[in-house]
Amino acid sequence: MTPTDPPQPPPTPDQIHTLVTTMLDNTGLHLERRRLELIITNPRDPEKGHICITLDDAYVTYERTVTDYMGHLDGILARDQDPRPVLPTQIIQALTDRM
Repeated sequence: MTPTDPPQPPPTPDQIHTLVTTMLDNTGLHLERRRLELIITNPRDPEKGHICITLDDAYVTYERTVTDYMGHLDGILARDQDPRPVLPTQIIQALTDRM
């Protein structure tokens, strides 16, 4: 595309869906079409999260959950040997960024 070419119309949701379907063929990934987006997941490894592709402009985001093991709740006897107590202040700080 050169600066003198006329702008191309944006792709339609069906064009985006068709392109992604073709791209993912034989990959083993699962594609789900929702009203406003496509969701791509790996059914063999769901903890990898999912990819969202918007159907209006094909914007791609990668969403996943991260789990950090903190220890055992302070005041509760743990069955394993992990001695790290998790204090209420740690919980509050992790979720609110304040002590």
